[in-house]
Amino acid sequence: MISTTLTPDLVRGHRRPRADISRGRPPPAPRWVRRQFPDSQPPAMEAQPSGVRVEFSTSASRIDMDLRSGASSAHHGPSHTTVVANLGHRAKSVQPWLPHNETVELIDLRTDRPVEAERRPQRVWMHHGSSISQESNALAPSQTWPAVAARRAATCTCATSVSAAAPWSTPFSHGSIRDTPADVISVKLGINVVNLDAMRLRAFVPAVHGFLDTIRDGHPTTSL
Repeated sequence: MISTTLTPDLVRGHRRPRADISRGRPPPAPRWVRRQFPDSQPPAMEAQPSGVRVEFSTSASRIDMDLRSGASSAHHGPSHTTVVANLGHRAKSVQPWLPHNETVELIDLRTDRPVEAERRPQRVWMHHGSSISQESNALAPSQTWPAVAARRAATCTCATSVSAAAPWSTPFSHGSIRDTPADVISVKLGINVVNLDAMRLRAFVPAVHGFLDTIRDGHPTTSL
């Protein structure tokens, strides 16, 4: 079996594609964010790779992926190997989608023939939302709303949809959206402002404008 190093061009759907993903984990928020906002909720949700998948072309008949997943706390233990076999040796496009509702770590990708990163040009859609967009209750990672919408629009989605992220009390994702190349951007506002009673009208209006202005600093003409 051939072991393939997991490089950024093989992992799609993450908003920080230049980060070191050699171990397959979604990269954490920058250190300055964790220092300024040491809340445990955003990192726990960010670690769930909703919308992230491995994407490659190959004529391999067998594909093995070693993974390690966990819940709210990590414990050292053996990895799990997912095997997809008897695929035949014709050329094919493969998209293993990572779990959208738990933390996962990619350990290794092995195939009985070489793999190549997909070279299909895609428009990039960046979406910011809450647990409604992350959709931990979806039946499968490829069936979340951003995933379905992205396929229908023939785009690659990069989601910053994490539980309780819709209130403007967590502004640190604005810079991430500003600094990530995107062809289309959408933002979902409001739900956690209501259910967390997080903000009043006087604070909400300038917070929204500040959010959009930060995005516009990096995307002055991008469809929003």
